[in-house]
Amino acid sequence: MFNYLIAAAALGMAIVAPVHAQAITTVDGPSSSESHARDAEILRQKLATEPENADLWRRLAAAEAANGSLDKAYAAIGRATSLVPNDRDIQLARANILLWQDRLSLAGEQADKVRAVDPDYPGLAGFDSAFARRQAEVSKFEPLSFSAVLGTSDIVFENGRHQNWQNAVVAVAFGNAERTIFELDADAERRTATDVRLSGRASTRIRNGSFYLGAGVTPNANFRDQWRLVAGGQILVTPDLRGTADLRLAKYNSGMSASIEPGISYMAAQGVTLSARMINLVDGDGDYRIGAAARANYEFANGHILFASAARYPDREADVTKQLRSFAVGGTINLASQWRLRLSASDEKREDSYHSQSVNLGLTYRFLQP
Repeated sequence: MFNYLIAAAALGMAIVAPVHAQAITTVDGPSSSESHARDAEILRQKLATEPENADLWRRLAAAEAANGSLDKAYAAIGRATSLVPNDRDIQLARANILLWQDRLSLAGEQADKVRAVDPDYPGLAGFDSAFARRQAEVSKFEPLSFSAVLGTSDIVFENGRHQNWQNAVVAVAFGNAERTIFELDADAERRTATDVRLSGRASTRIRNGSFYLGAGVTPNANFRDQWRLVAGGQILVTPDLRGTADLRLAKYNSGMSASIEPGISYMAAQGVTLSARMINLVDGDGDYRIGAAARANYEFANGHILFASAARYPDREADVTKQLRSFAVGGTINLASQWRLRLSASDEKREDSYHSQSVNLGLTYRFLQP
């Protein structure tokens, strides 16, 4: 929200030329989301009776931007532009909103239209400085985090035999936190034999969500897939609801398997996120199986997180597909500004195979201050 408040101040400067100095008086005042929401509502009421008033649409854009609603701000400034297409105040205000939406090319083109008429127009220098900063931010490529996880599982097979399995994961993330993040990890699990999966994944932010692509390979696989391809993402449906999807294709010794996992994620209250997904698997034998998973997250004001999950779904390992029932609880704690500790415990029952109780401990170092 702080960024949007700065943005609102800049937008106020952009849309207030000397001849329009009185235009933004209703959106000046305390910098709070509540006050900007009230301002926007007042302006919408005025526009109900004065829909052709471009100045009101411009002021509404400022209020919506200050309230963090950039899509609404863009729609409002678009309406103002349609009413007075040659107004340089409105053109520059539109350039600023495009900039905050990370639509840099369009923002630059819009500002250049103003520059072509008056290269010294008030607000252009401020826009150029903000544009240069944003370009630098989105072009950075740097290390982001390093993490390590250790886990142990107590296994009881159907015949009563006991085993202990161990797993370890080392992962690094790098790229640009504002745009695209690359992750590499090595995931080893030791049973009676040991499998090591090497994976990579790229996640990219888009205007209303994100998507990812990834791949992994397990050399000389014993119980894991030989290789896998993954793709998926999430998209904002409403301010509190996101749609999610995950697609996977894997090669085992006996053949291929594919899964499709559509889902939703809902912010039920401040800090509370509920998510659910359906798991559809077609295994190497051509059999179709279905399952589901659900999870609840609670994030405290200090950034600590608690979670709980439950699932029942078809799981394939060692070339055999079985239904797996799983429960898990855990959380993350911010030890310091750049260190995060994660602890989780799970209870899993694989149909006609084994019962597993596991504990995992992880530590993450973030190179950038959160």
